[in-house]
Amino acid sequence: MSSCRSQEEVTETARAAGVKSSKGPVQVLKFSDQLNSDDVKLFELPPKILSTLEAGDTVVLRGDRDDNAVLCTTDTTFELKLAETSNTMLLAPALSDPSQPGNDFQKTETGTLLCREVTACLDTYFEARSCRPQLDKLKRLLRESPYSGPEHEVMDDDVITSPQKYMFVHLLDIVQASEEELLEALKKLHACNIDGYWRLLDADYMDQSFQHILTLLEEEGWSVDHVPLLQCAGKLEELQPKFITEHCLACFGFLKNLDPERVYSLSERQVCQFYAELLLRPVDRFNYEEFMDCWKQSVPDGMNTSMDYLRGLALWDLNSMPPAIWHFPAYDLPEDPTARFNKLFKVRERWAQEDLEPYIRDLETPTQSLNALLLKFTRTSTNHKGQKLYNAKHSIK
Repeated sequence: MSSCRSQEEVTETARAAGVKSSKGPVQVLKFSDQLNSDDVKLFELPPKILSTLEAGDTVVLRGDRDDNAVLCTTDTTFELKLAETSNTMLLAPALSDPSQPGNDFQKTETGTLLCREVTACLDTYFEARSCRPQLDKLKRLLRESPYSGPEHEVMDDDVITSPQKYMFVHLLDIVQASEEELLEALKKLHACNIDGYWRLLDADYMDQSFQHILTLLEEEGWSVDHVPLLQCAGKLEELQPKFITEHCLACFGFLKNLDPERVYSLSERQVCQFYAELLLRPVDRFNYEEFMDCWKQSVPDGMNTSMDYLRGLALWDLNSMPPAIWHFPAYDLPEDPTARFNKLFKVRERWAQEDLEPYIRDLETPTQSLNALLLKFTRTSTNHKGQKLYNAKHSIK
């Protein structure tokens, strides 16, 4: 780096700029002979990320080559957007801030010239904004190796036909989500940790395994509110592994206590939804009246079906002849909001709010409410009964 300006040059420049006097030393900027602007990236960080870094915790960039990069703390995902500024920003690492405590800047004699090197010039920076985790890839990865029972597992030494399986650390490397968001997504997908690998249960195997439990409840006279895990798993051990019994109970209920007996209580909503899917999944359409009758008769004693349990799981048309209902689960919809709304409006041209919300509720973020999503992607109309309906704002291709 060449020498800085002389005292006379600095004084003359200050006079021309209208600076009459100064206290302390004068910092003189000098551009480096080797500016490395292309090697430097600036980030504008929200308090959440800044406090994480200041606490010494890790912040991770995630994404494949074809993905838009995201920044993740342990519990939040942030999208990165490139922003421009009309004022060029100069990066001078050695520049002193007189306002910072412990700085010896004020101790330096007034008028002393301190040469500071500018190492980069930038007019762009990255903004980090809280966003939803990108989970489409997670669903695709887990569907590569569904678990259908121990008798269908491929031996580890059979490299050619063995399906791809993923540990949690592998998923973190691939899926754009924080650790806590990834764990929550695995729970919502009913993924099971089998020998350290996260797997989805084959749909037919899951149905069969849970039906074994429900049949046992009826045979033993156990209440759906009091299912002892150890006894249940022991009695079904010849039909399915103990960890599958526990997994099914966790998927369709909750643990009531942590004592050695470990008693589960089954959820009416989840059990009723299980039977609804059991009836609807194998057929394209089901006669509505027949379905409601079969559904009501299928659920265990003490549980009651409700139309509310079907929202986000099925669609129905009571004006068709005969009235019909069909399987349309929210968990199969795209994660991207634009693709999600496109899919919904291809299926149905107009939506009532109570029917639409279950299919978009998971798109809500701290920075984007459901109302904001509806304003962005829909317009409203009113039917002959005065009911407000949502239509696609733009034509769907």
